[in-house]
Amino acid sequence: MAFLQGSSNNTFSGGQFTNIQGSQYNTNIYPPVHQDRESTIWDDYRRVRTGDVYVRRVIGESAVKRDDEKGWRRVMARRIISLARVEGKDKEFLHVAYDGPDAFKAFAMDFGRFSSIKHPNFAQLFGYNDNQCGLPALIFHDELIPLERIIVMGGVVSPVLRPYFEYQFDILQIAEHDLNVGELWVDIRTGTLRRGPYIRTSFGQWSFSSNNTQPNSILEDHFCPLSIQTYKDTSTVFDYLTKMLSTHAIIQGISVSSAGVVEWLYHEDVVSIPRFFAGTIYNRHHRKVIAKYVDAKARWSYELSGAITIPDVMRESQTIMKDGSNRFMVTPMDMQNMQEISLLYYLCPVEEYFNTCNSWLTQAHGVFDQLGLHEDEWEDYSVCDTFRFILRCEEPLSLRRVTYTPLATAPAYLFIRPVPRPSDDVTAWKSWVEGQNYFWSFDPSGQENISAVTQALLGLPSFTFSLYIIHRYWDSSHYETVKKLHRHCGFDPRKSDLTHSLGLPILEVIGDDDRFRILEEDLSSSTTSSDISGPCNELEADDDFTPSESDEEIVLYPRSAAAL
Repeated sequence: MAFLQGSSNNTFSGGQFTNIQGSQYNTNIYPPVHQDRESTIWDDYRRVRTGDVYVRRVIGESAVKRDDEKGWRRVMARRIISLARVEGKDKEFLHVAYDGPDAFKAFAMDFGRFSSIKHPNFAQLFGYNDNQCGLPALIFHDELIPLERIIVMGGVVSPVLRPYFEYQFDILQIAEHDLNVGELWVDIRTGTLRRGPYIRTSFGQWSFSSNNTQPNSILEDHFCPLSIQTYKDTSTVFDYLTKMLSTHAIIQGISVSSAGVVEWLYHEDVVSIPRFFAGTIYNRHHRKVIAKYVDAKARWSYELSGAITIPDVMRESQTIMKDGSNRFMVTPMDMQNMQEISLLYYLCPVEEYFNTCNSWLTQAHGVFDQLGLHEDEWEDYSVCDTFRFILRCEEPLSLRRVTYTPLATAPAYLFIRPVPRPSDDVTAWKSWVEGQNYFWSFDPSGQENISAVTQALLGLPSFTFSLYIIHRYWDSSHYETVKKLHRHCGFDPRKSDLTHSLGLPILEVIGDDDRFRILEEDLSSSTTSSDISGPCNELEADDDFTPSESDEEIVLYPRSAAAL
């Protein structure tokens, strides 16, 4: 048989043979083996391909970093928020993409938060895109827009929309605590508030508060929001407020819709302005007082509200001492990275302060009329309640040296001395400004200060300080809304009937003669005190104060009135 080459004398019978020539390859085919995979929360949401998303409009971009949220302080990423369509769906979605070094970390953190919540008060997650080659993204049901885009008009917070959405915030129980306005969104279809991914606002951090508007409990079960188309009709919104809210709640809502002007203080202005202007209404340009809350200074004080630009461990160690000082524990690692400490102080008690603001709004038209002040001057008049005290390290990080000793491995305590009260005299304020308003100690009680030599040896920083104040003010739209409220209640805006009906304090109007008398009494306590009726003094070359990048910065007022 020819195909059995090289063989001989072979016998085959009873069989069928196939002759295969050339190379032979064997292929083994195995059936698929299905292994069960444990289901995760990711499987509960739609994984949307990049090509199935059509971005229609970018709403904005925002860094995810937040000083008021511990978990976000060191996350370096940005959210790119858009309205988009998804293939096969006939509506728009909120599309949040993540970019930057920590993009996937921020993406996972937001997914962890919103995937665990299904509630009508929250933006509800539809799906995600975990594209490893592009930008990861979360996709939310419904078309949402940031609340700030609605209530801020021309750089001013609407005096009717702010109390309207405060009312929504309460009646829908959006949160049980203060909530940054950057987390609040509005559903375009229904006009209701939602909590959603954080987006930085144009005017810094400001919050909405629970239990602030005192809604009518009879109507709570029948809440019917205004349509988004009516928001520009201030009369319609005002009429809605008068039906749903108490007069006090409306005044309070107008009050917290104010803006503020940041002014850096130098020289004797640091001594005079936080002390003299507490409890007064004044022209922030000319330093002229036109009204005051009698005896307010005797009860008021400046209290530390919070510290930022410091490590979390240091922030959480804050302790208020018996003498009013604030103590922070600082670890050796914190000492190496410390550059500045920013401390925010508020006038307290909070209730009295806001009562003063509310009282001013209800009496403003009478005061303006009595003093002959025209409408174009109204927004120049302010109240003072907040300042930020900033300690900056004298020596930059690159030049700071530490000698390692047993003491250098132990934590140290930084004590910030208490701010004088508005009722304290010039001497007390000058001592606080010109003296050492902080000190270091290894003793938790602060009984023994660390000497300057030891401080330098251990690399404990020395600080210079600067201070800016926030002048809070309202514009003509706020005052006109208050006038409408007077008339709605049947009162003359030039009279104090509305003030009396709300149980608010009556402010004392200060004419020119009284103004000069008050100034003389204040200045007589110190011949070196600055003329507070004039403009701010110029900064001299040898001053330790650090100027701001701009002379005036307008911010929305962040303070919460939740305590009321």
